[in-house]
Amino acid sequence: MEKGMLNVIFEARLEDIAHTTEMDKEFLHANCHSTEIYDELEAIINKSCGKEADSVLHTLDDFIEDLNVESGYFNEKYYKQGFIDGLNVIKLIFQKGSP
Repeated sequence: MEKGMLNVIFEARLEDIAHTTEMDKEFLHANCHSTEIYDELEAIINKSCGKEADSVLHTLDDFIEDLNVESGYFNEKYYKQGFIDGLNVIKLIFQKGSP
C-alpha cells in the first residue's frame, strides 16, 4: 500500500480513536497516577534543589515530552504495520480461496 494513503487512513482513524471514552477514563483513573507522581517529584525537587529547582523541573518536562513523542511515533508505526498485516492476511485468504 502506498505510504501516502496509509497516512491518510491513519490520520482519519486517529480522530476517531483519540476521543476519550468513559471506559478509557475508568482505566486511567484506576491505573495511572502521573499527576500525583509529578506533584510528588516537584515537591521533592523544590525541597532538594533550591535555586536549581526550576532548571531541574524544566529538564524533567523536556524528558517527559521526549517520551511522549517517542511513544506516539511507535504507536503510529505499530498501528500502520498492523493495518498492513491485516490487509496481507485478507489478500492471502482471497488468494487461497481462488481456484
